Amino acid sequence: MVKNSVKIIASASINLSTLAMFIIDAAKSRPDLRVLNSNFYVFATCFSTATYLVVLSLYVNHISNLRRKMAISVLFLGIISFILLMRFILKPPRWDIEFRLITYINMLAAIVYFLLIYIHDTNYIIVSAIAAALFTISVSHDSDPLEQPFIRILTCSLLTAIYAAICWLYVSRVTSKWKVATVVLFFSVIIGIILTYILIWYSHWKLLSYVLFGVDTFLLLLYVLYKRTLELLQEDQHAFFNMAELPTRFMFKDLQNATRNFQMKIGEGGSGAIFKGTLTDGSVIAVKHIKSQQSGQNEFKTEITIIASLQHISLVHLLGYCLTQNGERYLVYPFFENGSLDAWLFADVDKRSHLTWALRYQIAVDVSKALAYLHHDCRHRILHLDIKPANILLDGSFQARLSDFGISRSMERDKTNVMTRARGTVGYLPPEMLVPKAISAKSDVYSYGMVLFELLGGRRNFQSALEGETRQRRNTYFPKIARDKMKEGKLMEVVDRCLVNTGHVTESEVALLGNVAFWCIQENPELRPNMNDVVDMLEGRKMVDVPTESPMFVVNFLDVESEYSASKSDKKETVRSSSNREDTVLSANKISISIELGR
Repeated sequence: MVKNSVKIIASASINLSTLAMFIIDAAKSRPDLRVLNSNFYVFATCFSTATYLVVLSLYVNHISNLRRKMAISVLFLGIISFILLMRFILKPPRWDIEFRLITYINMLAAIVYFLLIYIHDTNYIIVSAIAAALFTISVSHDSDPLEQPFIRILTCSLLTAIYAAICWLYVSRVTSKWKVATVVLFFSVIIGIILTYILIWYSHWKLLSYVLFGVDTFLLLLYVLYKRTLELLQEDQHAFFNMAELPTRFMFKDLQNATRNFQMKIGEGGSGAIFKGTLTDGSVIAVKHIKSQQSGQNEFKTEITIIASLQHISLVHLLGYCLTQNGERYLVYPFFENGSLDAWLFADVDKRSHLTWALRYQIAVDVSKALAYLHHDCRHRILHLDIKPANILLDGSFQARLSDFGISRSMERDKTNVMTRARGTVGYLPPEMLVPKAISAKSDVYSYGMVLFELLGGRRNFQSALEGETRQRRNTYFPKIARDKMKEGKLMEVVDRCLVNTGHVTESEVALLGNVAFWCIQENPELRPNMNDVVDMLEGRKMVDVPTESPMFVVNFLDVESEYSASKSDKKETVRSSSNREDTVLSANKISISIELGR
């Protein structure tokens, strides 16, 4: 509350002090009213200075650093001393001293205001703009006219250029609803500048003084509007945080230094790029930059709200976040030196062989426990909705951590289904996501089952290759291959070839993992186990029956890509996909689904 009051009063003080200087300037043009208006000068000067004193006292109360508080308190007392001195000296016969004191006091108050902004605002460009603006006003309203009009032209040009830049920044930040109006305002400022230059060249200096004041005041009001819009934007960004405790809020400058100006890019997620960084204390972090769009803002709200309340060893812990004045959003996580699971699982044989059978089985258990926690142990049931190897991070000991909650949904524990649009990643979406239908925690179970197959085979579930002399494209679906091999009793042909010859893989474990995977990808969500049951199956506390055969809904990924390419031409995009299977929004009437009964 105090901080908001400071911002409001600080913005008002700029205009009030400018108004006071204008009143003094107007009174100076009437020499016959000097004695009559002497008390009015004192009032106007004290009023303009008092606005800074109010801001100063609020800031002093807000500052916690004792040394800084004492320094500002000394300045505070210094201004009061100047006011008292002015009241004793201001006499009608001492006319020149009076006006010079008025000018000096306002300049001192402006300097104090610059100091306050410098202490509490890291944006030095804005500080420079305010300083140049108030300096120009002081110069253009000095008690004695300047003999060289070019100095006035120079100062006015400097002021106008700064505010034109601020106006352009404002135009680039506003929504489309107000963009046209802001552009008109921007060009009206330019026209005003041109008219001002004409008056400067051809008019008397006193008329010039009033024109300069009008331009300055208008531009100051424009700047206050710009600052107020940023404040409202920040208040809107913070409105969704309803938690008692928030993660650490990082300053943008700290993240910029940690990532070497965001040059250390290590990956691209579904909602933004990821950068590696090192903080001043030596800790290594991963900084996720949320894309600047409305969907990105929603994902940011979702991710920070969900992750900040989660505490589980198999979930990525959120270290902090960053909100900039221009709306940029960043999330800060611990850095995992082994990267994501897909970087190991779909690599060459040498790298895949590092993922031993024991590690793969433990990764399956870790992820199942993370999902069981989200589905059953949280205050609100949380659906991840994007389970895939790219969102499973590995620490130094290859312990798995589930990450990326950008498109997650939460629901009350007494509810079992939630309506949402189809979203996720091609190859891991359950059949119910392809039609308008409520989804449940069983959707995550399906995606988890698809990950189990990829852990088992060391390959993507969907693969396509050109074969034969005709170079016809042949599509393969690994779950169907695995089912056929297991029915024939050829269990070891299902396992990644780089693991078969190690002798550490047993047919019983392959059968267990394969049967759990088949239960998870059942077409009927009711037949899929919940994640607590999956954990019990993998850890041997619950028997795993042979899964019933059911139709397999196979998404032909190549057809999806061609459909996507065609839809881009008429701007009716229904699927967003790439070679690394980024987040995809699917439309049921635009996707090609082939059904294989497999019987």
